[in-house]
Amino acid sequence: MSQCQRLIRHLKDGHSINMTNAAMIYSIGRLPARIHDIKNKPEYRSQIQGYVFEDKIVTHKNQFQEKYRVKEYWLRKLDDS
Repeated sequence: MSQCQRLIRHLKDGHSINMTNAAMIYSIGRLPARIHDIKNKPEYRSQIQGYVFEDKIVTHKNQFQEKYRVKEYWLRKLDDS
């Protein structure tokens, strides 16, 4: 299973993901590149029909209680209406 396929499964299960989680869970070092692949390569784009990518910048704290920001991605299911 490719990184993109793992990422699609994760997102379609209703979970969000950011670069830190992608690296830790799936060993994905370049999350924005994989998102781009999913959006633009036909073999992956067909797997997310009926969904749209959404994202936002979120703030977390590291182990030193310092704030840092990351972009978080998720899939939203389009309405059938």
